Amino acid sequence: MAQVSGYRGEIEEKADILNRTKLDIFYVEKWSMGLDIRIVLQTVVNAVRGEGKAY
Repeated sequence: MAQVSGYRGEIEEKADILNRTKLDIFYVEKWSMGLDIRIVLQTVVNAVRGEGKAY
């Protein structure tokens, strides 16, 4: 969740690590096949549009 939401790469601010942690906990607590499919689809969208922090 964190990666497709833009929280990846170098940690520049305290909020970056807090948001990553929140989204990782959300994923573990709410895991479902639908959530995984949503993440895969968002990954494709991010790859096509381009992302500033994507390497």
